[in-house]
Amino acid sequence: MNQPANDYRHSPYQPGYPVQPRTNGLAITSLVFGVLGFLVLPIVGSLVGLACGIPAKRSIERSNGRETGRELAIAGIILSSVGLATWGGLLLFGFGVGAMQSIFV
Repeated sequence: MNQPANDYRHSPYQPGYPVQPRTNGLAITSLVFGVLGFLVLPIVGSLVGLACGIPAKRSIERSNGRETGRELAIAGIILSSVGLATWGGLLLFGFGVGAMQSIFV
């Protein structure tokens, strides 16, 4: 039995059927940790959100439409950045107040 060269029986992607884009898992992770960076895991959550969001955004942009979730990745990056700046500022401000109290008291 000779099979034709374009036999697609064993291929999960048959010609003519569009492949459904998948949501990037790192983008979802970035958004979740961006939110957690504000609420539960102050600095660590924000760092994880940034570490997941930036590669997720790059991967989605290079996927040629096979992956979605660019907006999730961007939201995760923004939330993580704002959370990191907020908690970092509060941490530095707290050390500054403590230092000023020790100097002037």
